[in-house]
Amino acid sequence: MPIITLPDGTTRSYDTITSPLQVAQDISEGLANVAIGARLNGELVDLSTPIHEDAELKLVTARKGEKKSDPDALMLIRHSCAHIMAEAIQKIRPNIELVYGPPLVNGFYYDISFTNEDPLSSDEFEEIEQVMKSIIDEDRPFTRYELAIDDFYVSKNNMNLAERIERKNQIKFSQGMANSFELRQAQSQLYKTQKNYLDAVQKLVSKKIELKTILNITNN
Repeated sequence: MPIITLPDGTTRSYDTITSPLQVAQDISEGLANVAIGARLNGELVDLSTPIHEDAELKLVTARKGEKKSDPDALMLIRHSCAHIMAEAIQKIRPNIELVYGPPLVNGFYYDISFTNEDPLSSDEFEEIEQVMKSIIDEDRPFTRYELAIDDFYVSKNNMNLAERIERKNQIKFSQGMANSFELRQAQSQLYKTQKNYLDAVQKLVSKKIELKTILNITNN
């Protein structure tokens, strides 16, 4: 049951996993409407980040008319702008490959691979800007999608380890240095890790297809 401690020292308790957005909504709808992210135990996160355990939470807001912008709010807005710019460029150049697009203290950028494509020119900047404006006008929510990369690599490493152990037991068994029970154990563990790996691959592929569908991306 997570207990959330706010900057003023007040706390809120939850019976199940919660999120910064849920906390903001519980405080007031007005706060939820202007919240764009949060500091969770000091780390800058998005509003949909799951909170599984006790934590300190500071909501990050962006209000129109504020004379001085919160640095965290600017960083989150720039992060969002980087994604919008990448989507706009991909609409104009559907064959490019997106690499990485972080925010900076003074703006944002996106690394792009132009394999078999001419690099962007300044002549395209105005079109990119117009497409970005149209994307913003659609007022689509930013949604968190996890591609289960960690599960994929963990399951792959476990399978590789199980393969080495099974191979060693095969050699030992053929040399009379291991019994059939030890070999069956190693084989059973290998089959289990292979299944986990295939499940992780399927989950990763499904998530990628889902994300591409949402972003309307048709290239590989």
